Amino acid sequence: IDVMHVHNTFNLISPSVYYAALACKTPIVQTIHNFRLLCPAGTFYRNGNICEECSEKGLKNAVYHNCYRGSKPQTFAISLTLKLHRILGTYKKIEGYICLSDFMKKKIAGLINKDKIFIKPNFVPQMPSGIEETTISDEADYYLYIGRLEENKGLPLLLETFERLSEEKLIVIGDGSYKEEMIREIKDKDLTNISYLGFKSGADKTALIRNAKAVIVPSQWYEPFGMVVVEAYQSLTPVIVSNIGTLPDLVKEGRTGMIFKSDSSDDLSATIKKMSGCKKEDFKINIKDLFKNKYSEEINYYMLSDIYQRACSYK
Repeated sequence: IDVMHVHNTFNLISPSVYYAALACKTPIVQTIHNFRLLCPAGTFYRNGNICEECSEKGLKNAVYHNCYRGSKPQTFAISLTLKLHRILGTYKKIEGYICLSDFMKKKIAGLINKDKIFIKPNFVPQMPSGIEETTISDEADYYLYIGRLEENKGLPLLLETFERLSEEKLIVIGDGSYKEEMIREIKDKDLTNISYLGFKSGADKTALIRNAKAVIVPSQWYEPFGMVVVEAYQSLTPVIVSNIGTLPDLVKEGRTGMIFKSDSSDDLSATIKKMSGCKKEDFKINIKDLFKNKYSEEINYYMLSDIYQRACSYK
């Protein structure tokens, strides 16, 4: 084996997998998909708010609050594993860490040698030739939310905003624990400008993204990445994202999308109005260039290959 690429190890596969590779003198590359090396819950989010107590005060705070699945025993098990491998120096034995964004790199840099941290975002395939040209539709009359329907994804803020922007249309697709409450609020407040279409995938999802004015990502927690942003770029559709976590790293303000203050319905309203005054055509070239140079499968292959080579050179 030339290199072992590890993704998630918690909980079914423990960090002991690293020692198997070390015993074989096999270089290890680890992709960081969430914040679990610093936060047992992996989210930096608790009780509706950003929480970084485990980074600032120690892992015992997670056990106190039962942060992992609301279970003290499970939280204790993860916290103990993290603490043990910090003491053993396990995480410092790995040749390379892949972070999905600069934001994530800054968060884990205090735990790991920053020279071993590489940034490689996720990717989606290039839109087939010819199809991408149909993405430009200045007649699009709706904004789109796509993803899990959860409170930390910013759904309450989004509903509040479109309640005020009755002249703008919003389509919501996805599923999650907030679905029933969202449907009830739309009905009780008679929000006729908001449509929930259920879960969509494949060609149906692509068509909705392609024909939207913009895709809105109003997350209230530190998104490890933001795959829906890249999917929007694939269809040459601009995005509106909150200024929290990784999301601002993915957007060139005014060129591929717009950024709003995460906890402000007023700022989101103003941003949507600003976007409505623009033409999708104005974003096309910038989105196309950004996607090709950073989020396409081809460029991702070269980035990953370079990381493997550099990791192997450390042995």
